[in-house]
Amino acid sequence: GDGLMHARLKYSKQGRVRFIGHRDLARALERALRVAQVPLAFTEGFSPHPKISFGHALTVGAESVAEYLDITTRENIDLDAFQSDLNAALPDGISILEVHEIHQKVNSLQEVVTAFEWKITLTGVPETVTGTPTMIDSSLIETFLERVRSLETLEVERERKGEIKISEARAALLDIRFHEGTELGAIICAEIAINAGVRPNELIAACATATGIRVAVERFCRQEQWIQHDGQRCTPLAREIIGVSPIAQERVA
Repeated sequence: GDGLMHARLKYSKQGRVRFIGHRDLARALERALRVAQVPLAFTEGFSPHPKISFGHALTVGAESVAEYLDITTRENIDLDAFQSDLNAALPDGISILEVHEIHQKVNSLQEVVTAFEWKITLTGVPETVTGTPTMIDSSLIETFLERVRSLETLEVERERKGEIKISEARAALLDIRFHEGTELGAIICAEIAINAGVRPNELIAACATATGIRVAVERFCRQEQWIQHDGQRCTPLAREIIGVSPIAQERVA
């Protein structure tokens, strides 16, 4: 080929680093790639920049165990060494979980991902003064979820640039289910379509209003990102999406 190698990375963002925004995150990753001396390919033209393609920005304050990033290198690299070098150069809380070579043409993550899977920790509404989460019985959270599933409409109020916008988001809530009880409440899973542009905490706040059950979001973590492909939903690392190495194909044949 052209001597270039394309790879897709899966990484996590957890702990205090959840409060840094997308730009700073991008900078931290670019810096780590430099420190790890990864031979990145650069764009042509007047101001060349490294060929790095980010997925959808993660809301500030959200954690994730399923962020993705595409890079192009000028030559083939050892992916295991690359992963450990990069992890050594990254700040605490950002960790490269998997690296896979891309073997076929892929669309950008921004174009193809259609839904996010979230794990959301619910508690009772925090105390006004201290902001400390209060307890809510996990069986009440089960009732909350049953009511949410039976909702026909769901109006989400969002403040953007000082204006309150109301949008209908019931269709964006593709799935919502109980995961496990916790001391203060429960962890639930929710699958939310991207096109609504609704954050999980906004969605849950709307659900609390609609059902009359006062729950609050303590933490939320992106668990997976979904791509629709031939009627199936795949992760960005599925072989249907990134292809199979020519060597593996020969073995199968």
